Amino acid sequence: MSLVQEFYSIAGTVLRDQRRVPSIRVTAVEPTPAGPRVRWIGGPGGHRVVATEDGTRWRGGVGPQWLLEGLSRYLAVRWRERTPTAPADWSRVLAGRHPSVFTSGGPYTGPGWAALLATGAEWIEELGVPSGFETTDVKEKMGTLRWHHHADDWPDDIADAIEAVETLSAHVCDKCGAPGRTRGGPWLATRCGAHAEDR
Repeated sequence: MSLVQEFYSIAGTVLRDQRRVPSIRVTAVEPTPAGPRVRWIGGPGGHRVVATEDGTRWRGGVGPQWLLEGLSRYLAVRWRERTPTAPADWSRVLAGRHPSVFTSGGPYTGPGWAALLATGAEWIEELGVPSGFETTDVKEKMGTLRWHHHADDWPDDIADAIEAVETLSAHVCDKCGAPGRTRGGPWLATRCGAHAEDR
């Protein structure tokens, strides 16, 4: 599957729950220092707004365009070496490359999420690591990624970047990083078709 095919595949499943989704069209794949970035037009805009029982409204989860931005960044990291792979010591390497984000060492997840976690770390660094930021734990739970963290100050864009990475994990195989889905069985796991039985 090509980079563009992966973008369409994951974008389609990530945005499936959005009503009246405008079509998304890839306009280019541009080389960047972070890797080949998919550029697109279309898709729903804005943030999700949640209404509570007492009538108050608040900004809910990360918006669809932010998810597409996260997907574009993820695929850039995944494809920057041309052949998407994760080295055996990926967790240690990731913590070594991003010590201001992974302050307590590397995450404990499958190697397929290595590029997804690298995406989150690079995005946080680009936005500016908040004062007192600390990743306390990164693990798989119920088939998706959980990134536990805290900071002295908590900008919305940092929270959105982390939530985007967690949301995308439900659509990325934790074994290899290819498009996948959360599957049942003895326990929940997000896997591609090739790794569906490896649970």
